[in-house]
Amino acid sequence: ITGATIQLLLDENIPITYLSYYGHYKGRLVPEQSKNSILRLKQFEGYQDENLKLKISKIIVGAKLKNMKNILLKKSRTASDLEDVQNKAEEIKDLINKLKDADDENQLRGYEGIGSRYYFSQFNKLLNYNFKFNGRNRRPPTDPVNSMLSFGYSLLLNEVLTAISISGLDPYIGFFHSVEYGKPSLALDLMEEFRQPIIDILVKNIINKKIIDEDDFRKDGSKVLFTDESKKIFLQEYERKLEKYVKYNDEKENLSWRKTIQHQIKLFRKTIVNNQKYVPIEVR
Repeated sequence: ITGATIQLLLDENIPITYLSYYGHYKGRLVPEQSKNSILRLKQFEGYQDENLKLKISKIIVGAKLKNMKNILLKKSRTASDLEDVQNKAEEIKDLINKLKDADDENQLRGYEGIGSRYYFSQFNKLLNYNFKFNGRNRRPPTDPVNSMLSFGYSLLLNEVLTAISISGLDPYIGFFHSVEYGKPSLALDLMEEFRQPIIDILVKNIINKKIIDEDDFRKDGSKVLFTDESKKIFLQEYERKLEKYVKYNDEKENLSWRKTIQHQIKLFRKTIVNNQKYVPIEVR
């Protein structure tokens, strides 16, 4: 990127994100941070409020579990697979019912981890073609499906991180994900509700429509990587997905997925400032 292009992007309040070839986040060049220090103080006060942290964490985990459950119920490959898929969806539903009695974030993380294992144990049954997928793995991804999921989640994280930065909130002070040096925990929190409707469905559609197939990846030791051409195709499909219009919760107005992310960040900001109820996105 030329110096003139960087200056233009920063003038337009557009951050620049650097990812590794494998899609791992490396760093960002960002415009001047929001001057709204009062908002960030309110966010920090919320972070110190253990009751509020637990309340928000339950919403975040609940949204992710509901979306995983609903996707499993929505699709299966054959009638013979349907019972297994429905059983795992019911087990995720049982976890959702346990959230209200959870006492701390560690308990919630346990439920979230169990739910994710249930979900990904059935994810291959949503795929119509012969992509091998035996569960989630990463760093490095060892099959094409995991390679697409990992890269997609990195792109989504950057999308959410950008929207948070523009809103004036601090992307590094989250409520469910632990706060650690260099970890954008609020961005990780607020991307959870979008993992399934944006990335998982995108990957499923790319496979089922034969937009990318297994021959479009290459092996590097234990890693399975995009070719340059398949990465370009994936990025194009990702952009199409973000520009696709969907019904926004119970609103009559349709929004693109990109605008929906931005709208949810604004809603979360109102939750922090005005204690307004936060309603996450749910796959129906």
